Amino acid sequence: MTEDAPYKVGGRLVTRLKMHAIIDAIGEVITLGAPMLEAITEPAVGDVFSTTLSRWAPRLTRLRSLQLWDGKALGNETTRNLLYAHCPLLERLSLYQWQHADADHHLAEFISGLQPNKLVSFENLSVAGIGAETCVALNAHGESLNSLKLLLTNDGLPALGLLQGCTALESLELTDMLGSTNLEETENETFLDIVTWLRNCHGLRELALTNFKSAPAMLTAAFMERAFQLEKLQIKASAGSAYVVAENQSFHIALAEQQGLHSLFLSADPDPPTRDDIEILCSSLFALKDLRELKFTRIADYFSDTEIIQIAQNLTNLEDIYIGGTRVTDRIWDSVAGLKNLKSITLSAITRFTVGGLLGFIEKLGPGNRGLVISVDFGDPDQALSEDEQTLIRNRLADIVGGRFEYILLRDPDASDYESGDSD
Repeated sequence: MTEDAPYKVGGRLVTRLKMHAIIDAIGEVITLGAPMLEAITEPAVGDVFSTTLSRWAPRLTRLRSLQLWDGKALGNETTRNLLYAHCPLLERLSLYQWQHADADHHLAEFISGLQPNKLVSFENLSVAGIGAETCVALNAHGESLNSLKLLLTNDGLPALGLLQGCTALESLELTDMLGSTNLEETENETFLDIVTWLRNCHGLRELALTNFKSAPAMLTAAFMERAFQLEKLQIKASAGSAYVVAENQSFHIALAEQQGLHSLFLSADPDPPTRDDIEILCSSLFALKDLRELKFTRIADYFSDTEIIQIAQNLTNLEDIYIGGTRVTDRIWDSVAGLKNLKSITLSAITRFTVGGLLGFIEKLGPGNRGLVISVDFGDPDQALSEDEQTLIRNRLADIVGGRFEYILLRDPDASDYESGDSD
């Protein structure tokens, strides 16, 4: 169906809007009338800039940030040359996708054609064919590039070992799109190159690794050497790509060296659990006194009251908590009440809370807890809060700190649906 082909809505024949033509017209007016424009974003309606950017580039002399929905525009040599000639300030490049066999080559050509050490930020958000050529080209900006976000397929993963020159990074986010490759086992040379690269990124402050089963092994040496001091660390994983807690005690020990962390997100497979695994993880966690945000998914499945109490007692600056566990009870609330700046706590744990325990906690809240959100994801159906009790808790939390209470019962696998309280 063409863009302007008629179609029926409610029995009436209507015509589709010519979105590309509309965007072209709007962009024409903006680029002619706003010579100081510093950022331009391609709308998420498909490839638009490949037919417009070459016309607009001569007017964008102040352009610093270019965000492409489709990288196709950069495959045009004329467009690339116009951007070089008329957009000398361009320093931030983002693209969502580029599904073309020559995408890696053309993207590398564009990056290489910029003045050396010009880019300060580069990111792709979906499949963009990034591989060896693009990663080699990024090294030409190794002294200026401080933010890098790459989402790669299996074909692109080996190229990560080629980023040796990009050591000025302050923020790095890497995603293995499929999560099916263990680099340490199947691409060991690449794995070792990545370890070396990360150890040389001394200014790194924010790091996110998604679907890298070997993520802990990549980081252990750098942590032990204090090669950098992170403020934010995220290790996320989908099912099947999470690292195994029992196999990574060295990483959890090394984590204690990252004492500048403000935000920590860890996702890991806790099975099979051992007492040593939990104690080592918690011991290192308690060393991170500056933590404001703590999010544990799966990794805390076997936590109990004891671990949550210890976390609250040792990490008193926490503002945002997301944590799992089993057999979690009202025992935690006295310690959690000591978190004077707590704004959000989500208990993705099997819990047995009472109305008295929750109301007692709420009465201890202070000005620093304004707007507090309490979320209970897996309330034990055998000790469930009634609708009236939930309402009482919800109203009291709103009265005391303007907060919100959300309550969901543990799902019965034999039931077609699960009960939940009103989580407005």
